[in-house]
Amino acid sequence: MKNKFWLCQRGPVFYLLEVETGRRTSLRTTDRTAAEQILRAKNEVAGQPALALALGRVYFSAYNPQLTQRTWQVVVDEYCSRGQPQTQAMRRRKTRHQAFDRIRNQPLLETAAEDFLAVLQSSGVSVAAILRGLHNLAVGLGWLPWPVLAPKLWPPAAFQTQARPHQRRARADSRRRAESGAAALLHLAVGDWRLPDRRRPAHR
Repeated sequence: MKNKFWLCQRGPVFYLLEVETGRRTSLRTTDRTAAEQILRAKNEVAGQPALALALGRVYFSAYNPQLTQRTWQVVVDEYCSRGQPQTQAMRRRKTRHQAFDRIRNQPLLETAAEDFLAVLQSSGVSVAAILRGLHNLAVGLGWLPWPVLAPKLWPPAAFQTQARPHQRRARADSRRRAESGAAALLHLAVGDWRLPDRRRPAHR
């Protein structure tokens, strides 16, 4: 079988050269032995995704056995254990959505972009926000060695977060100032140049 990749070197760093396209990818190593091992692995699994997955499990198991065993439910449990009690309760409620059943028991390393897209297409912005939180947590903890979806493929957040108490107070103060200003303008408009004195009761 004709090899799909060749090994080339630019300075001290080794690269993979894809024969058909001429595209070069840095192997980020200056060790020839390590570069040749990667080259053999790439040529072995070229066009054989099942073999690539099997070999991937072997390598990851040697590095950390739990990497091949974690499912998205493990990520959900960790995600729901973080934050304030009310945040945890909200997350537990939202992650029970049936859209997550598609990936709930799926190993992280066997998750493809199509799986996430199916979840996103079957639900709304709330589920999308939770899914992105799960994804970012898994990547951040090192449980997912690579992103499932690139940032530009996530749907934009189309909702606003609930206003915090100090924000609600600021908005209420702003409304009161606006109402007071409107009242002052009304008095001026009808020819009464004096502003209403709120400290004195109105004359009857």
